[in-house]
Amino acid sequence: MVSLYEKWTGKAPPFSQPKAKTLGEESPAELPKEYRSKRRQLPSDVQEEIDRYLHIFNHDITPVLNFIDEIFN
Repeated sequence: MVSLYEKWTGKAPPFSQPKAKTLGEESPAELPKEYRSKRRQLPSDVQEEIDRYLHIFNHDITPVLNFIDEIFN
């Protein structure tokens, strides 16, 4: 069924497309070399959690680095 907006404009309604990005659309940030070696020393479940955080904080990884530092302190 086509909405009235689509009939009148020929386009999908602007609110029909989600604005939030999905996890796979943006690539995760990369850890610096010294943090990559620290990450490898951690259990796999913590490594997965770090990977998830790298997706979430891909523009500023400071919280991820603080998280890793907190684990090792």
